[in-house]
Amino acid sequence: MQNSNLKENSKQSDDRGYWFVRTNYGENYLDFTKNNFIAIGYNEIDINLLNSYLYLKASAPKQVMEFLKTKNYSNRKAFYAGHQLVRFAGEIKKGDIIISPSKDSKILAFGIISSNKPFEVDVKDNSSISSSYRKRWRVKWMNRESRQHLNPYLYQIFNTRHIITNIGKYSMYIDPYIHDAYFKNDQYYLSLRIKQSDAIPLSDLMVFDEVLSVVGDFVDEANLNFSVDDVKFRINVQSPGDLLLYGSKIVFALGFLIVAINGGGIEIPKLGFKLKTNGVLQSITHYLDHKVSRELKRSIKEKLDNMKIDNPKDIGQILNELNKDGDDFQE
Repeated sequence: MQNSNLKENSKQSDDRGYWFVRTNYGENYLDFTKNNFIAIGYNEIDINLLNSYLYLKASAPKQVMEFLKTKNYSNRKAFYAGHQLVRFAGEIKKGDIIISPSKDSKILAFGIISSNKPFEVDVKDNSSISSSYRKRWRVKWMNRESRQHLNPYLYQIFNTRHIITNIGKYSMYIDPYIHDAYFKNDQYYLSLRIKQSDAIPLSDLMVFDEVLSVVGDFVDEANLNFSVDDVKFRINVQSPGDLLLYGSKIVFALGFLIVAINGGGIEIPKLGFKLKTNGVLQSITHYLDHKVSRELKRSIKEKLDNMKIDNPKDIGQILNELNKDGDDFQE
């Protein structure tokens, strides 16, 4: 059953957009990321006039094009600008995901559009310390990643030379850079970052078989309506890389177990571990303490340490939200 009350910061909207927004060869990257916005040029047209053209729907780009031609734009430049401006003001929306590159695309910033609509600021075109682009969207930047550690599936986005490109077809590979635990399309997702840069022994990768075995035994003992067969995964085989687990809510119980064994703990704001989940999380802790051998726990932790797997930082927020919904961890 879909949990309808998960907050937007962990429930990924099924219809959100994904956009690659360039920074004028990196020139605007620091301003964008430091001051929390993205922007587009073509200052000859202001946001109010641009918005008025959006009501024309399909003919909006042509109307913008005709206006820019009155500002001495060539047909080709006006045509391109018209489509990019309409995309910026009319297609991007609050909640959409933005990726913006630094100079030479060495670093990528990942963020979420946080303003309700685009706005305009008064800036000097000859400013040397900030972007001269006036039309903007407010952005909450969530993460930064170096190109060399990027999921290889995302290398395709660099092939486009447009100012703004729709990259929605890569959403599955982008979402984990926003949150490492989230709900989307009736599935629960947990992303684990493997930071080991050397080749990973197959025996270390088998740790997930051990973890699933522990979860499976716990599910059987607790008589929960789940199966470890509900859990699927995708792995970025390069190292460092990412392991994406997805399926039923048992995925989050698996994440809790990994944190419990790996150390570091989970903070559930104001509630500690007094959850309304029929004691499932407390039961996992009790199960680990009393039913799982010390040797198996040590084996799991050593392999997690070998792969330098980060604890998923968003799992505590997710469990807190499920708790506030009175979730019983059943389908």
